[in-house]
Parts: sequence; structure tokens; C-alpha cells
Amino acid sequence: MKRKGILQKLGLPHHEYWPWWMLVAPVWPMWLWYGIRLRCSTWFTTINPAIEDGGFMGESKIEILNIIPDDLKPKTLFVLQEKGAPSVETLENFFGKNAFPLIAKPDIGGRGRKIKITQTLQDIKTYHETVAENYMIQAIVQAPLELGVFYARIPSHEKGAVISLSSKGFLHVIGDGKNTIEFLMKKDKRAADQIERLRSEIDITQIPNTNEKVLLEHIGNHCKGTKF
Repeated sequence: MKRKGILQKLGLPHHEYWPWWMLVAPVWPMWLWYGIRLRCSTWFTTINPAIEDGGFMGESKIEILNIIPDDLKPKTLFVLQEKGAPSVETLENFFGKNAFPLIAKPDIGGRGRKIKITQTLQDIKTYHETVAENYMIQAIVQAPLELGVFYARIPSHEKGAVISLSSKGFLHVIGDGKNTIEFLMKKDKRAADQIERLRSEIDITQIPNTNEKVLLEHIGNHCKGTKF
């Protein structure tokens, strides 16, 4: 059975699923104090000067990716909603044949919003019809490890430093050869919170083999169960 934490016993969701404004509430006094001192309420957006508003909110993903050299990022096709969904010829010319699966995500996102892994051209067309905004299609990077790298450089300094690394543990279960994916998910609180969402996306009635690792979610966002 899934065990409830202190917050859940009080009727509150886990803090990872709180709205952003609630998560940053503890730093509001500091924001207010610096705003008064600097006479500027948006003083914190001076970080990341090449990104709109410092990446605070509503920034364009494609504008950020355009800053990065091509050899350091996945192939990315930007799609304007009014231009219609890309054709199979466009996708093959850009990504090559047999490029699926591909990942689609809105240009302006946040917390895994509207991110979808597509397996077919029909998936792309359906995504285009439902997303109702500009988006990008990207090649999926298959790698055993994903890290978030926090690099900082003072503008007046020639070099900066990596000040933290955060690894991502994607949501998964390990089979025992006897129980279903759903049963195994119920044994882990983080996975249990995702059961209802994933029920319509994967077959959670399957019984994995002993020691078989079953990846439940390919999208690395904490709202989707990823552990940082």
C-alpha cells in the first residue's frame, strides 16, 4: 500500500506538485528587499542575458536552442501552427527515414506541459491539431544518463564554473516475475502517484520478468515522476 507523507496526511499534495508561485514563496521577502534596494522588481531577470527575461517565464525554447551550436543539440524542426503539420517528406528529409520515435513539445512550455513522444506521422498530425500553438519536433537522444548542469559566470570574468550537477532518475519499476506493473508501482510512492495518469498510456497489467527494468516515463520532469 502507498504510504502517505506528512503533507498528504494534512490533505496537501507533495511539494513537487505545488504551483510554482507556492514553491518560491519562501524567497519572496528577499525578492522584495532587493527590489526596494535596487528600485527594480525584476532585478533577478538580469541572469542569463541572452535569454528573454533571463528565462524567468514564457521564454521561447527555439530562441534558446538557436544560440547553441548544432553539434551540441538534437536535431530540431520548428513548426509554426499556421503552416500546418509537417509532411512525411519534410520529416524524412530533416530527420532521415525510420526516424521515429520523435518528441514533440510546445515552444513555450513548463513542467512537462504538452510534451508528447510520437511514434508515427499520424501522431504528429494529431499533436498538431491538439497543441494549438507553435511547437518543435526533436530527435530523441538515447543515452544511459541525463544530467542537469548548473554553470555560472560573472559577466566581468572570462571563465565561469560548474557549481552543481543534478542527475535524473526516470520513473521505472523492477520486475519480480510474479506481480503486475501496477502492483509494483503501488509499492513505490513516487510511482503510485502516477498510476492513474499512466493507466491510459501504457499497459500496467503486464507482469515483467524477474529483475527486468520497465521504464514507465521517457519525459524527464519531476511532475511526471522523475527523481532529481
